Amino acid sequence: MKTRPIITILSGLVILPVAAHAQEISYSYLDAAYMNNGMDVSASESLADTIYIDTVMTADIAADIGIDVDDGNGFGLRGSWGFHPNWHVFAAYADTDTDLRLSGSGTITEMDETPMDFGLTASSGGDATDWRVGFGYNHDFSPRLSGFAQLSWDSRDVDFDSVTVVIDDESDLLQPSDLIADIDGISIDNAGIGANVGLRGKVNDWLELNGHVRYSEVGGIDLMADGDDILDSDTLFGFGAEVQFTDNFAICGEVETGEDSTGWAILTRFYFGS
Repeated sequence: MKTRPIITILSGLVILPVAAHAQEISYSYLDAAYMNNGMDVSASESLADTIYIDTVMTADIAADIGIDVDDGNGFGLRGSWGFHPNWHVFAAYADTDTDLRLSGSGTITEMDETPMDFGLTASSGGDATDWRVGFGYNHDFSPRLSGFAQLSWDSRDVDFDSVTVVIDDESDLLQPSDLIADIDGISIDNAGIGANVGLRGKVNDWLELNGHVRYSEVGGIDLMADGDDILDSDTLFGFGAEVQFTDNFAICGEVETGEDSTGWAILTRFYFGS
């Protein structure tokens, strides 16, 4: 009669380590993602200048120019390896589409003639390539809650194809190069330090919620800056959820938002190691 309670207790002792193992938060995984880069910024600038039509004649132009960079979708790969109970290294790569649009209107005055109106439209498709490589420290507050802090080297390269420019100018004096310095293509790349802190928490054995705050020296965009400085620093806030189907396979969803972007990702995750 006393055998059943003893068997029940022993069974519980066997099951407990298995359940605790299922709740552990691992930093060794590989991700494949379908994602959106979140870049969605615009800027405007007023332009007043004198252009030389030939060696003798000049004309004055005044215009308002608007610039828009739109987000796009693409794919990404990420990986993390927990080589120590409290340390891990990681890398992330993403290749996404993006679009550039310019629009403007203004007036041009040739010598003492009556000012004439003109319009400008321009567009270009391109892509953004992102790299992050770094290391992190992680600490388990409990089997269900882990915190981490990471340092990384972040790189972003944005390339646009040749810009198609259309000018509606009754005077036939303006050329695209009078308003846009480089219309053969635009390439912007920059790199810098990144830092990230966050929490990962298990709601139960199959659902994880997580959040982080990330700073990157190339996380933002300043369209009014010069050259590669267009890629500016930004602080981003991320939130995510993970549904784990087996010990090794999970599907994740993430959203990350900052001053200049709001991106998202849907990932399949494969855990490896112990």
